[in-house]
Amino acid sequence: MDRDDLEATIAGLLREYGAVLTGPVEHVLDSVSNENYRAPTTAGPLFVRRHQERRTFDRLEREQQAIAWAGANGLPVARPLSTPAGATLREAGGRWWSVYPWLEGWTYQRGSISPEEATRLGAIHGATHRVLARHPAGGLAPNSELAWDTQASINALAEVEPHVNARGNDLEKRLVRRQRELLESGAARPSSDFAGLPAQPTHGDFHERNVLFAATSEVAAIVDWERVCLQPPAFEVLRAVCFVLLLEEPLLSAYLQGYRRESRLDEHTIAPVIEAWRQSAMHNTWSLREYFLRGNAATRQFFAQEDGRARLFNDPAFRERLRETFIREAC
Repeated sequence: MDRDDLEATIAGLLREYGAVLTGPVEHVLDSVSNENYRAPTTAGPLFVRRHQERRTFDRLEREQQAIAWAGANGLPVARPLSTPAGATLREAGGRWWSVYPWLEGWTYQRGSISPEEATRLGAIHGATHRVLARHPAGGLAPNSELAWDTQASINALAEVEPHVNARGNDLEKRLVRRQRELLESGAARPSSDFAGLPAQPTHGDFHERNVLFAATSEVAAIVDWERVCLQPPAFEVLRAVCFVLLLEEPLLSAYLQGYRRESRLDEHTIAPVIEAWRQSAMHNTWSLREYFLRGNAATRQFFAQEDGRARLFNDPAFRERLRETFIREAC
């Protein structure tokens, strides 16, 4: 969609919400899958989201229902605006759109988080789990990251590998080669091995960019509930400390200590969750497919992190230290 079409589409969409565009829309950076915009309007600035094309109405509706429930039960959220007819999702140009109030705020910066900030972020995560434990789970799907098929992953890598060899760098070639070798080595386990882990409703994508702070440093909103799902709480905590780059001390212990102020993890789930995360990452080809097959340039930023995490999690001594730290600090 070119700039003129984008402006016209957003202007038409906002009229349905009783707002008139008063200036050019601005692209909000740091979005990986969706397209987000700041739109100045007669009703004040608004946050406009163009959802990725693979998102169905049912899935987006579940996301908004989760936001409404979380807000009604004490979690700070940004609720979608509705049209006079009561719609919170609108279709335009073959994609679903939603509109939210624009919240002025800031987030922690990945790679420069202090131990004190890690503790606070962990506490917010723990509070989120404590509240969501009461959420009625009906309609929520299990986390897709906990369902994999080894042969499907091998096939996906076979499709991606020629593109990586043709235009990837040395790190990307190594990433694909090592992942394929692991999958073919007998180290891969079926996802059914982990199906019995106790699960609860979770945010699904908790990390520092999805926690917005107000100027007063209070939490303005926990945002981006698109991946709301059922999963073991420890899996989401491990996912978060990996993504936010908090695996090193003292940041890891600080995050887990903060989490324990609000909630506690089940000690018996820690070892299997660590192995489930290792297996999930071993099978996950999403970022490679997004970049090399679909042209999503935003996903290339993850390759170096994925390479480093793979080396760590394939080390049994590291996994044992991680297990001990999780049990000592968060259980």
